[in-house]
Amino acid sequence: DRQTEGLIGFFLNMLALRTDLSGDPSFRVLLRRVRETALGAFAHQDLPFEKLVEELNPARDLSRPPVFQVAINSYSVDSSSLLTLPGLEVSSVSDEDVGARFELMLRLSETDVGVACWLEYATALFDAATIERLAGHFRTVIEGIVANPNARLSELPLLSEAERHQLLVEWNATAAAYPGGQCIHDLFAEQAARTPDATAVVASDGEQLSYGELDARANRLAHYLRSLGVGPEIVVGLCLERSPDLLVGLLGILKAGGAYLRLDPGSPQDRAGRMIRDAKVGIVVTQQALESRLRDHDEVRLVRLDADWSSIATASSKPSRVSDVHSGNLACVVYPPKAAERLRGLACTHAGAVNQLRSGAAAPTDELAVLARLISGEGFRFGSSPTTRDGGGGERRTATLLHGITLLPAEEGAISLGFGDGAASWGRRIRRGRPIPNVRAYVLDADSLALAPAGVTGELYVGGLPMARGYFGRPDLTAEAFIPDPFEPGARLYRTGELARWREGRLELVGRLDRRITLRGYAIELGAVEDALSALPGVREAVVALAREEQLGVVGGASLIGYVVGEAGGPALEASSLRDAVRRLLPEYMVPAHIVPLAALPLTADGEVDVDDLPSPSSEEQPPEQRYVEPSTPTEEALAEIWLEVLGVERIGTRDNFFDLGGHSLLATLMAARLREVFGIELPLRTLFEAPTIAALADVIDNIQWTRSEQETAEVGTHESGFI
Repeated sequence: DRQTEGLIGFFLNMLALRTDLSGDPSFRVLLRRVRETALGAFAHQDLPFEKLVEELNPARDLSRPPVFQVAINSYSVDSSSLLTLPGLEVSSVSDEDVGARFELMLRLSETDVGVACWLEYATALFDAATIERLAGHFRTVIEGIVANPNARLSELPLLSEAERHQLLVEWNATAAAYPGGQCIHDLFAEQAARTPDATAVVASDGEQLSYGELDARANRLAHYLRSLGVGPEIVVGLCLERSPDLLVGLLGILKAGGAYLRLDPGSPQDRAGRMIRDAKVGIVVTQQALESRLRDHDEVRLVRLDADWSSIATASSKPSRVSDVHSGNLACVVYPPKAAERLRGLACTHAGAVNQLRSGAAAPTDELAVLARLISGEGFRFGSSPTTRDGGGGERRTATLLHGITLLPAEEGAISLGFGDGAASWGRRIRRGRPIPNVRAYVLDADSLALAPAGVTGELYVGGLPMARGYFGRPDLTAEAFIPDPFEPGARLYRTGELARWREGRLELVGRLDRRITLRGYAIELGAVEDALSALPGVREAVVALAREEQLGVVGGASLIGYVVGEAGGPALEASSLRDAVRRLLPEYMVPAHIVPLAALPLTADGEVDVDDLPSPSSEEQPPEQRYVEPSTPTEEALAEIWLEVLGVERIGTRDNFFDLGGHSLLATLMAARLREVFGIELPLRTLFEAPTIAALADVIDNIQWTRSEQETAEVGTHESGFI
């Protein structure tokens, strides 16, 4: 072969094998499948791996080998079979100091006493502790197979008993005493009884209510609501501005035994109407100034705390004794602030809320955060943040609460998505936290619900005493999201949809399950791509979406589209420059095919990015690498001649990709030899992977030649100065 005749060395052909795990087979079935696959591969083992890569022409990525990244190498060691030559002593040489050839390779060596195993790994991807855990898991799986070769793959053990104990017990040791049986309003009543004259709340206009006054007003409203039929499991709307009346309404509803639904006056009327209908609200506590927002709901009775107060005030100021309300009853219905076609309200109980309020964790809603301040005896001034407490006059950042997990303020973490010398990292916000008291957290495999090992990403499930008992009025969704707890009989776990992993006893939340996609065989977390775009100079915010070919108006499958908004007052963002920059941060398969600069991201009425309203790139807006650009400099013209010769194509543009045109590593070797002949420079092969276009490679060559010229000029000047 003309392409390899100048090469000398040991050629070891690699066989790429695809394993079929469909149907959760037993190990015996899997072994039979692998045997058939291996026999088929060995029947064609003479096909060079490079020829396979050339035919498949996968997208080249300097960060990983093409086609496969994990290898197995099995061989026998027999000292008697070593080559013997007259006058020479032959011995085997260890290659332990050679760098990793693949991301991960299992080396098996048959000896007289058994099979020795080594794991060779890329240190840019794995640390020693991770590999040690992986080796332990491999041993556990092998032991499980030996014990029961007929077991399905999902039934084989992965974790050691020590690891299971750590995940189930040590890192979930959250049991703590809490006021079981109490309701939210009971906690406030206790504080009001202890400090009736202390200031409970101050309005933005200076109006004050003591604990005793607030309690008395809430009691009167509770009696009034009871007369209207409010009781346990009855949802009452709460549409009030942030003022002391908001607390009167909230406590009055709870004291009447009902549950409240917060209707934010600032949210769209259409959304409020859908929530009212979905939660089957018959009464709304509001103010006269907000009546117009509720005018379209004739079936709803309005209780106005200002206009109707003369009637409410005739009720008793003593507590309303509701004997049939208990901690398992509904306390509130919370609709996440998403613009979904079908609303999903979480049914939150008194027990879950009391546990969170008593634990000192951040409250899940603003109004409960205010109430938590009152229950603790601190009081609250409207106009300040309910989640930020003054400590000697200064504000401090506090933790937030998500699904019963107390999250510390977001920390900057280095997330590396490159490999080896080409690795690149950027600041990405990592949310870390721990379960609050009486809440258990598990990271499980999405398919088998098996415990994910420490450091491995899975879906976050929470149990114990979380806020919600299900979706209000939606038993179908409740059954889907609240599943039987496999670790505690009779209990349930809530599927949060969050991707998480355990790291040294703390949870790291790394994204949303519904934001993870698979594109051309690669699993991609859209949030990671957004973080990379946001880290670029001049970019204020970014969002990434998956666009199908029918949306793009071109053939070629789905693609990632990045939408970016620049810094206010900054220079205009250029899509091609951004793509070149993000290529230095991300593997090629994660680089968006199009980047669309926008003046602002389209938002829904709830402030969420409206993905459906993001513009599609027009068919004329091709990525730069898809446009033909004629070579224009002497270096580019010389390179084009070489590429035409090596690749055997008719036309070469400066943005055409060497590998997209059929190039592979053998042709790259030939290319390097031609570059040496024409330009007199020695370029490593990796340069062609890093600069796979004529434009990029010409820049590299021009820089090398300019540097060489400057050095030669400096040497001449030094030589001449010696004769002065």
